[in-house]
Amino acid sequence: MNSLVDESITAVANEVQHQLNKLFATTGTPEAESTLDQAGLKDGAMIVRDYVDHGEQGIAFEHLIYMITEPNIEITAQAYRQLVEAGMILGFSPATWAKVRYNLSG
Repeated sequence: MNSLVDESITAVANEVQHQLNKLFATTGTPEAESTLDQAGLKDGAMIVRDYVDHGEQGIAFEHLIYMITEPNIEITAQAYRQLVEAGMILGFSPATWAKVRYNLSG
C-alpha cells in the first residue's frame, strides 16, 4: 500500500463525486442509457474507497477514471496532477488518463 496513492485517489474521487452529485441533483433521474445512467457513478466515491481499503489501488484508479470519463467530468488541475501522480506510481500508461479533461486555472 502507498498512502500517497491512497490519499490522492480518494481526494480525486471525492471531488468527482461532488460534481456528479450536483449533476444528479440538477438532472433528476437520468435518461435511460445516458452518460449518467451508468452503474458505479451515484456511489462511485464509496466504491473507490472500498477498493482502496482492500488494497486494490489499481482497480480503484480504473474506476475513478471511469467516473471522470463516462460522464465527461472536468476536474481541477490539482486533481489532475494527483491523478497522474497516482497513475504513474501504480504503473499505468499515460493513455489511461489521456481522455481526462481538466481546468488549467483550477
